[in-house]
This record gives sequence, C-alpha cells and structure tokens, in this order.
Amino acid sequence: MDPFTPKTHVTVMVVDDLAIIRFGLKLLIETQPTLCLVGEAKNRAEALAQVASSSPDIILLDLDLREEDSPPLIPLLLD
Repeated sequence: MDPFTPKTHVTVMVVDDLAIIRFGLKLLIETQPTLCLVGEAKNRAEALAQVASSSPDIILLDLDLREEDSPPLIPLLLD
C-alpha cells in the first residue's frame, strides 16, 4: 500500500476476560464504518494467537485480566 494513500479502515482486536465487555466493544466497533474487528481474545494465549494471524492496527487490552498480568503482555503483542 502506498504510504501516502489513507487506509479505508482500521483493524481492531479486543482482549478482555469478560464476555460482556468483548460483546459490547464488538457492537460499538461494528457501528463504525472505518473500523473492522479482526479478532477477540479472552486470555493471553488467545491474544498472542490472534495477533499473529491478524496483525491488528489497534489492540484494546484489558489491563486487569483476572488470571494473568496484562502489562507484560504488551511488548509480546507488539512483536
């Protein structure tokens, strides 16, 4: 893609351990014509797998995942 041509949409992934939060964010994202949901995950393992397969532009990450510490996950998601 030409770096001077604006993208037609921004890809988004949601990472949250609560299904209701993922569902709500998914509904919000789907109402925006310039956003495209490319993945959702409930834990660290799912998040890493989704990022590897979809390479989202934006990751909405819950910093308080119940069973796991989220901040150390950030650099792994960016690789």
